[in-house]
Amino acid sequence: MTSKEFFYLVSEMRQAQINYFKNRDQVTLRAARALEGEVDREIRRVKDILQQEAMNEAACNTDCLQYRQGKCPFVAWDKRQCERYKAINGL
Repeated sequence: MTSKEFFYLVSEMRQAQINYFKNRDQVTLRAARALEGEVDREIRRVKDILQQEAMNEAACNTDCLQYRQGKCPFVAWDKRQCERYKAINGL
Protein backbone atom coordinates (compact mmCIF):
# COMPACT_ATOMS: atom_id res chain seq x y z
CA MET A 1 0.00 0.00 0.00
CA THR A 2 1.33 3.43 -0.86
CA SER A 3 1.39 6.29 1.61
CA LYS A 4 -1.36 8.00 -0.39
CA GLU A 5 -3.56 4.89 -0.23
CA PHE A 6 -2.91 4.65 3.51
CA PHE A 7 -3.84 8.32 3.95
CA TYR A 8 -7.17 7.77 2.18
CA LEU A 9 -7.83 4.60 4.16
CA VAL A 10 -7.25 6.42 7.46
CA SER A 11 -9.44 9.32 6.28
CA GLU A 12 -12.21 6.88 5.42
CA MET A 13 -11.81 5.16 8.80
CA ARG A 14 -12.02 8.47 10.67
CA GLN A 15 -15.17 9.44 8.76
CA ALA A 16 -16.74 6.08 9.62
CA GLN A 17 -15.84 6.61 13.30
CA ILE A 18 -17.35 10.11 13.26
CA ASN A 19 -20.51 8.74 11.63
CA TYR A 20 -20.76 6.04 14.27
CA PHE A 21 -20.52 8.51 17.13
CA LYS A 22 -23.23 10.64 15.50
CA ASN A 23 -25.65 7.75 14.84
CA ARG A 24 -24.59 4.93 17.21
CA ASP A 25 -25.98 2.22 14.94
CA GLN A 26 -24.54 -1.26 14.38
CA VAL A 27 -24.07 -0.97 10.62
CA THR A 28 -21.85 2.10 11.02
CA LEU A 29 -19.97 0.46 13.89
CA ARG A 30 -19.22 -2.62 11.77
CA ALA A 31 -17.97 -0.42 8.92
CA ALA A 32 -15.72 1.56 11.27
CA ARG A 33 -14.32 -1.60 12.85
CA ALA A 34 -13.63 -3.17 9.46
CA LEU A 35 -11.67 -0.08 8.39
CA GLU A 36 -9.81 -0.04 11.72
CA GLY A 37 -8.82 -3.65 11.05
CA GLU A 38 -7.43 -2.71 7.62
CA VAL A 39 -5.45 0.16 9.12
CA ASP A 40 -4.11 -2.07 11.90
CA ARG A 41 -3.03 -4.74 9.38
CA GLU A 42 -1.19 -2.18 7.27
CA ILE A 43 0.55 -0.72 10.33
CA ARG A 44 1.60 -4.22 11.40
CA ARG A 45 2.84 -5.01 7.86
CA VAL A 46 4.99 -1.88 7.69
CA LYS A 47 6.31 -2.40 11.23
CA ASP A 48 7.40 -5.92 10.27
CA ILE A 49 9.18 -4.60 7.18
CA LEU A 50 10.96 -1.89 9.18
CA GLN A 51 11.97 -4.36 11.87
CA GLN A 52 13.38 -6.75 9.26
CA GLU A 53 15.30 -3.92 7.60
CA ALA A 54 16.74 -2.90 10.96
CA MET A 55 17.84 -6.49 11.65
CA ASN A 56 19.43 -6.71 8.20
CA GLU A 57 21.38 -3.51 8.81
CA ALA A 58 22.46 -4.73 12.24
CA ALA A 59 23.80 -7.98 10.77
CA CYS A 60 27.04 -6.37 9.66
CA ASN A 61 26.97 -3.05 11.49
CA THR A 62 29.11 -3.39 14.62
CA ASP A 63 28.60 0.31 15.32
CA CYS A 64 24.88 -0.14 15.93
CA LEU A 65 23.42 0.46 19.38
CA GLN A 66 22.22 -3.14 19.88
CA TYR A 67 25.69 -4.46 19.12
CA ARG A 68 27.33 -2.04 21.56
CA GLN A 69 24.78 -3.00 24.24
CA GLY A 70 25.44 -6.71 23.66
CA LYS A 71 21.86 -7.33 22.42
CA CYS A 72 22.55 -7.85 18.71
CA PRO A 73 21.09 -11.16 17.46
CA PHE A 74 23.94 -11.47 14.93
CA VAL A 75 26.81 -10.92 17.36
CA ALA A 76 27.92 -14.57 17.20
CA TRP A 77 28.17 -14.53 13.40
CA ASP A 78 31.53 -14.39 11.74
CA LYS A 79 32.17 -12.26 8.65
CA ARG A 80 31.61 -15.22 6.27
CA GLN A 81 28.16 -15.95 7.73
CA CYS A 82 27.27 -12.29 7.56
CA GLU A 83 28.32 -11.96 3.91
CA ARG A 84 26.36 -15.11 3.01
CA TYR A 85 23.24 -13.76 4.77
CA LYS A 86 23.54 -10.49 2.86
CA ALA A 87 23.96 -12.31 -0.46
CA ILE A 88 20.96 -14.57 0.12
CA ASN A 89 18.74 -11.66 1.14
CA GLY A 90 19.93 -9.33 -1.60
CA LEU A 91 21.47 -6.81 0.76
